[in-house]
Amino acid sequence: MFEPLVSFDKSEYIESNTGNKICKMSMISSPQALEIPHGRCIIKENVIIRTDLAPIRLNKYTYIDEKTSITPPTVANNDMSTRRHVPISIGSHSYIGKFCTLEASVIGQCCYISDNCTLSPRCVLKDYVKVEPNTVIPSDAVIPPFAIVRGNPYQVVGELPESVTTIMQIDAERRYDHFVNK
Repeated sequence: MFEPLVSFDKSEYIESNTGNKICKMSMISSPQALEIPHGRCIIKENVIIRTDLAPIRLNKYTYIDEKTSITPPTVANNDMSTRRHVPISIGSHSYIGKFCTLEASVIGQCCYISDNCTLSPRCVLKDYVKVEPNTVIPSDAVIPPFAIVRGNPYQVVGELPESVTTIMQIDAERRYDHFVNK
């Protein structure tokens, strides 16, 4: 599930003292609202993260591939007259592929979101979910743990084995360790 070796030009990335590697060509609209408590995240080029609308939390070993957009979803207030943006949480050891559009509320730990996927507003991915390429998950959907989903609209097409709990953590850590300076 991970690329064996990915090299990057150090002059194009900001490296934090907690090990985050963030491409200078990505756009984080309000960097102080991006929470990365344990570091070791990779954000590649042309990623858009709309932290100006609500906070977004990335946990350790999260990898966001190029040209992906993450926007906090909106919810209606109690009187239904106005809407507000709510925070997003992305669990540790998760991978988000290229060309994805995310407005999910929660992405659990060790989730693998393939290229060109759409996670519509307020959907929830529980832990250890694999989203196949070109999948669309509609608003307010809840994907159960260990599910493999595919299609537009999505369908659960399989279940990951329990061993994936260890495999996905190892893959995420290797993906980080193999993202090296040219």
